Amino acid sequence: MSKKRSHTVDDLERSLASGELFPVYLLVGEEQFLRHRGRNLIHDAVVNERGGTVSIFNADDPLEGVLREVRGDSLFAARRMVELMEADAFLKQHGDALVRYLERPSASAVLVIDATKVDGRTRLPGVVRSIGMLIECPSLYEEKLPPWVRREVSRRGRKISGAAVSLLVDEVGSNLFALSTEIDKLITYLGERERIEPTDVAQLTGHTRSWIIWTLTDALGRRDVKAALRILEDLLREGSRPEALVGMLNWQITRLWRGRCLLDKGGTRRDVAAELRVGGKFLGALMEQIGQFTQDHLARISRMLLEADVALKSTMASEKMVLERFLVEACGATSVAGRRNG
Repeated sequence: MSKKRSHTVDDLERSLASGELFPVYLLVGEEQFLRHRGRNLIHDAVVNERGGTVSIFNADDPLEGVLREVRGDSLFAARRMVELMEADAFLKQHGDALVRYLERPSASAVLVIDATKVDGRTRLPGVVRSIGMLIECPSLYEEKLPPWVRREVSRRGRKISGAAVSLLVDEVGSNLFALSTEIDKLITYLGERERIEPTDVAQLTGHTRSWIIWTLTDALGRRDVKAALRILEDLLREGSRPEALVGMLNWQITRLWRGRCLLDKGGTRRDVAAELRVGGKFLGALMEQIGQFTQDHLARISRMLLEADVALKSTMASEKMVLERFLVEACGATSVAGRRNG
């Protein structure tokens, strides 16, 4: 592997998979999840794949103990991993001593240094780059979270829709440990299914009423009547007003129809963004939903929404029954003609 100034955890994974193993790794950055993953990858390479041992030290441990461990010979293991955890204070006090060790490192030891920050004015970063890997683990900005979620789902052999990515990030936030945990739960929940949908996220992570409209329109686009009815049940149980749901659905369907018409006339993703005044993670989710509908389907749903709104205000039928009938028909389970002639 070429000696770049710094690497990512993905670079580390590829390096280890190729069989490389260096005498030192410096995992540095504010994102604990990435540092944790990096340590686990190195642990697997040293302990699980090569039958090595592991010793763990923290910032309060004496320098002599760390040096004794990295310099010592193992009688029973070909390799030994020495982890120096949360090492910021340790490096400030003993960084020069570690540099002196790394000038002539042990051939059987792998020193893994875990730190939030490292002083770039010291010799340590340069020495690590020359004989090992410096892996940056920064906190991810908001725009980096959706690609990260998609990669994590792909690592687990599954797929996830754009709308589901947006909903998951919106609900869970930027904590990668929490996001990873929710992804694991979603994978288990999927069973044999391959793709995570917004309805899955809503079921497992909890949901806000503003975002649940995405899940409802997504279910309509996929003509998934069971999912649509399940979402409706959740919303009504949480106290959502039926007329408010109709209003929000109508707002979203109108936006989808405008986007669909624009694309059918030869417009681009940028045109849709400008027309609907949407960008960032929301644009990707919106474009995916637009792709699920034709103009005719959206026009049909819009007419049904109007009829449902009238029924809510003027009939004695239960509000839940009116909305359930709308969802069943909008998903295509019952034809409009059949309902009108029945």
